[in-house]
Amino acid sequence: MGLGLTPPLFVFLRIYFMRLSIGWSLWISLFPKFLKVANKNLHTKTNPVIPIMSYENALTEKKQIMQDNKGKSGIYRWINKETGESYVGSAVNLSKRFSTYYSQLMIEKILNRSKSYILSAILKHSHSNFQLEILEYCESNDLIKREQYYIDLLKPEYNILKIAGSSFGRIHTEETKMKISKILKGKPISELTKEKMSNTRTGKKLSEKTKKILSELRKGKPSPFSGKLHSENTKKKMSEILGSKVEVFNTETNETTIYLSNYQAAKALGCSDWTIRNYIKNKNLYKGKYLLKKLV
Repeated sequence: MGLGLTPPLFVFLRIYFMRLSIGWSLWISLFPKFLKVANKNLHTKTNPVIPIMSYENALTEKKQIMQDNKGKSGIYRWINKETGESYVGSAVNLSKRFSTYYSQLMIEKILNRSKSYILSAILKHSHSNFQLEILEYCESNDLIKREQYYIDLLKPEYNILKIAGSSFGRIHTEETKMKISKILKGKPISELTKEKMSNTRTGKKLSEKTKKILSELRKGKPSPFSGKLHSENTKKKMSEILGSKVEVFNTETNETTIYLSNYQAAKALGCSDWTIRNYIKNKNLYKGKYLLKKLV
């Protein structure tokens, strides 16, 4: 065959690529790189996974990385060649995700509002000190499951949360984690916590009329709006006053947008309030790319 492979191994590799839904012509074009990686990593205890693609220098091979992975979904791994530490991630569109890693402006923007070990490491060590691997190409519906598999297997140091789907390995601040933890566990929130939570909000002042309505609702009195039909504008205002903020994170562009209510989020995404509540509850990606989260 001219590739230095025994027939059984050649057949095995062909079947493996067929399972990834990669056509014969594409397989032939990718095979030399795969063979190079396999020869280097096969049967090593330190690297239990044979990646589909491997780029030794993420800086000099940037153009090839973007071309090879345009429009493909899959699992990737960054490896710090100096420390051996790594990060496992997934993306619906790998080339778009990698474009963020290559943008210093985007990296700094993300780090300004949250923590990410992998992005901080890339800024510190530069792309030339990182090796990028494509562990697997897969369907977008399988991304989270397969990413979790590799996180459990490889135990990457830069993945702080160890939970698949946490973009760039980012973590919440201690204050945010405290709020989320208490809300999810159903524990009563102390007055001090309530005060902190209140200070983090934009703090719209309620009119005396609105305060009176809310007070009567809490006491079980019928609302003065009962039986009345409201205009869309009125519904929007009521939703902003009574509703909770919704954070929408676009996993493809890595942009985060905060809406004042379910109503606003639903209008922006072109769906119903019920759909917003459902995706927040189930923690699924809306339209395969939007991660919705209620803010308190």
